[in-house]
Amino acid sequence: MAILYKTCVVIIILCLPMVAARAEDGDDTLRYYLSMSPLVVSGEIVQGPACASTELGVCEYDFSVKVAKTLKGGARDEINVCLSRPQDVESETLAFMKKHSRVILFLKEARDFKTTRGWKQADPWFSAQPASELLERSLARLAHFPASEKVGENGDDTLRYYKSRASLVVSGEVREISPATYADDSTCTRSMRVKVGRIMRGGVQGDEITASVTRLEDKAQAPAFLAKGKRVILFLRERNTDPQYETVDPWFGIQQGNSNMEASLDELYAE
Repeated sequence: MAILYKTCVVIIILCLPMVAARAEDGDDTLRYYLSMSPLVVSGEIVQGPACASTELGVCEYDFSVKVAKTLKGGARDEINVCLSRPQDVESETLAFMKKHSRVILFLKEARDFKTTRGWKQADPWFSAQPASELLERSLARLAHFPASEKVGENGDDTLRYYKSRASLVVSGEVREISPATYADDSTCTRSMRVKVGRIMRGGVQGDEITASVTRLEDKAQAPAFLAKGKRVILFLRERNTDPQYETVDPWFGIQQGNSNMEASLDELYAE
C-alpha cells in the first residue's frame, strides 16, 4: 500500500516493502559501527564538553559521561572521553554535544601518551550520536558482533563503506522539506528539495534535486540540521519515481554539512 502526499515542490511515496528493506540495510551499518568499536555506551554528559579547535580544523570534545547502559564491552559508571571530530566552522558543531545531553558513544581505549582521557572515538564521523531508544535497542540486539582487529584511525574506512552503498553523493542547502511521515513508531520519511553545491560522486542534471529521506529515529527527536536553509550531505540512489532519489541507509543516508567530510569524500571517490 502506498501513501501519496503532493505539494508544489515535492512528492512523498512510502512503500512498506521498501521500509523493510531499509531496516535490513540499517542493521548492516550498525554491524559495521560495532565492528569498529570495542566499547559502546549510552549516558549523560556530566562534565564538559569543551571543544578545543586545533590548527588542523579538528574539534576535540573533552568530557565525562555517566554511563546509563553498556551496549558493548565493559565500562565503569563514569568514563572520561576525548572525542576528535573534523570541523571548520561553528555551524558544523554537533548541537547535541552539551552538558546534560544524553548520547550514544562508539569508543576505543585511548593508549597514546598525548591523551589524558581514558577513551576516545572509534571513528571521527559516527562515534557520537544523540541518545535514541531505537538505536539502543538495535545495538543491543546486534552487540554480539565482534570488533575488527584493524580499527581505522582517520575515518577513511567509514567513508569507503558509505561510498560502496551510494551511486550519488552530494552536498547542498535544503530549500524545501516536508513534515515527517511515520510508517511506524520509528521509521519516518521526509521529502526535500536541495540546491546542490558540490557533487562528490555521480552526476545530476541542473542545480537542484529532490530526495526521499528515510530515517530510523524516535518521534520528536529529529536532528536540528533537518531544516530549511541547513547544509547537508546526502548518500543517495536513483529511483523510478518522484522524488528523483532516495537515501541508501536509514542511519547515515543524510549527514550534517561538514567541509572536512566533503573534502575526504572527494579524495576517496577519486580512487
